[in-house]
Amino acid sequence: MILLPHRLFDQPGIGTLLRADAGAILTKSLPASLPAREGYVSGHTLSLVQGGTQVLRDREGRTYTVARGQLVLLPRDLYYITDLVAAHGSTFESVVVFLHREAIAAFMASHRQPASSLDERQPQVHTIPTTVQHYLDSLTALYAHLDPTDTAPLLVHKQVELLQLLQLSGIEVATWLLCAEAPRRRHLARFMERHFDKPLTVEDYAYLTGRSVTSFRRAFKATYDTTPHQWLVQRRMERAEMYLRQHNWSVARVAQAVGYESTSHFIKQFKGYAGISPGQLAAR
Repeated sequence: MILLPHRLFDQPGIGTLLRADAGAILTKSLPASLPAREGYVSGHTLSLVQGGTQVLRDREGRTYTVARGQLVLLPRDLYYITDLVAAHGSTFESVVVFLHREAIAAFMASHRQPASSLDERQPQVHTIPTTVQHYLDSLTALYAHLDPTDTAPLLVHKQVELLQLLQLSGIEVATWLLCAEAPRRRHLARFMERHFDKPLTVEDYAYLTGRSVTSFRRAFKATYDTTPHQWLVQRRMERAEMYLRQHNWSVARVAQAVGYESTSHFIKQFKGYAGISPGQLAAR
């Protein structure tokens, strides 16, 4: 799973126009389609498709198709599986904007609006306004050949400009951000049962359920009468055992399916759980 934006900067086909901390404006160019890539968006993000098609599927089963000339607003803390589909005989092209916290604060300071009755936390797809497309073209022309380290002080200003252009073009990005920024407390048990097999830390689960780590641990203990770590290991090992018995999967695939990015760590924990290695169990 790709944690965005942190693990995207060194990926093939990525160009950095502007970057400061976790905020960035990147270009993406892929000569071939890239199917079924799982990702986690840690901050509010805009993906503006310039060529090909982007298909997003979230954990609720909703699908969002973003064609050439369209953009999608992605709220933070979003899990998705994406297909990046290159156009026939061409490439997949997009500009990806990871909004900096200071850019959001500066923009929202002059756009305090009441929250919409819609669920603005969901991704939203819009046609890219002409003014915004001109803006993107100018960004590429100005910054594609400069060192992002030298231009880092400009990032917040350029992102505020983009947000203003979107708002002036009729896209209610201020309302969307206002709702997306609001803290939301999720039902702990339902969230954990659905997402225990994701590669997340206890701190991640606390944040995603709208709690401090201390509050999360206390609520978890009251719900499950054990610690989050012990419960996660137990549930992941039970699911791994089921996969090993029912599917002819490699150990690496099973490890990934139950939330382990390190196969060796998974093997060690599985031995502690089952008394044998996952490979030995699969061979029975």
